[in-house]
Amino acid sequence: GLIILFPLPNPQPISSEDLLGNSSDTELGKVEQVLVPILDALILVLGVVGHTMVMVILSVTGTGTDILLLALSAADLLLLSMLPLHTAAIAMQRWPFGDLMCRLVGFLGSACSSASVFTLATLAVSRYLIVVHPARAYSLLSPRRLSITAVLLWVPACCLAVLLHRDSGTNNVESCIPCETD
Repeated sequence: GLIILFPLPNPQPISSEDLLGNSSDTELGKVEQVLVPILDALILVLGVVGHTMVMVILSVTGTGTDILLLALSAADLLLLSMLPLHTAAIAMQRWPFGDLMCRLVGFLGSACSSASVFTLATLAVSRYLIVVHPARAYSLLSPRRLSITAVLLWVPACCLAVLLHRDSGTNNVESCIPCETD
């Protein structure tokens, strides 16, 4: 068991909102309203600049691996484009953009994340083929085939996002987690 060697000052029950940082009646909520936008702005600027540089540099070469890395950067840039919406919702302590945008942002977030994971898995398989079966990899991993693969990876990513965010038969905002509107 756990032995406490010193008394805890004013033990109060901790709600799940307090643990998640979603409580609006604490000082933590006020710090969150200020700190999150500052950190998110830094993440957004560095992410957009970094991924744009990666895309410009890799678009010149166009090898198979570069095509997959371009696809990965594109998915990450799309994911970054939703950050300002989340930042505004955190700063305002509510989701001000309505139910449709809530669903769209949730869908795109899941689709982009899934596409990134699928692209990384494809990149790992291509690396394996290049190292273990180099002669076969040369014919299998042509830039055209990898371009088609990078586009087709969005099909299961979008299907997965639809499954994660489909409406459960109701038309209320509660089905659009974690967003809460007015």
